[in-house]
Amino acid sequence: MNDSQTVRAEIERILAAETDAVRLSNLLFTPGGLFSRLFVTPAEKKTVMDSPLFDAAQKRLSELQRRDVENLVKSSPPIVG
Repeated sequence: MNDSQTVRAEIERILAAETDAVRLSNLLFTPGGLFSRLFVTPAEKKTVMDSPLFDAAQKRLSELQRRDVENLVKSSPPIVG
């Protein structure tokens, strides 16, 4: 398995296992995150960002963020005005 395949496999493993939105975002999307290891040139970056794996990762992050917001709203006391 080459480095790109190893990184993609690690991304898939994280998508299946990680349940914290902030950790997922940090592991995958930050400048030092796994997706940044898949490109060097702007053209390679565009290819990565247009990939089904990147799309799946964004969707998973959105799901976790929505869940976090729902949990926050449920646990917050009502606003009395």
